[in-house]
Amino acid sequence: MCNYVLLIPKCQHNPILLFNASCHLVFKELQHINRPAVWDGSALIKIPFRVLEPCHPDLHNIRPIYMSDSCP
Repeated sequence: MCNYVLLIPKCQHNPILLFNASCHLVFKELQHINRPAVWDGSALIKIPFRVLEPCHPDLHNIRPIYMSDSCP
């Protein structure tokens, strides 16, 4: 099962899609896209949301989380 979470930082224009490492096959496919995908070493893979938007079929199932980080 692939659990997706859309992380929307308060002070950034580009949301970040998080999904757990069980989705590593999806991550490998995304590496072929002409955009950066970053694994921060934890159980979550962080990918700019605009990367997945045109190519991922399950975006409507993503649960958004709005962060309350203070802006610089």
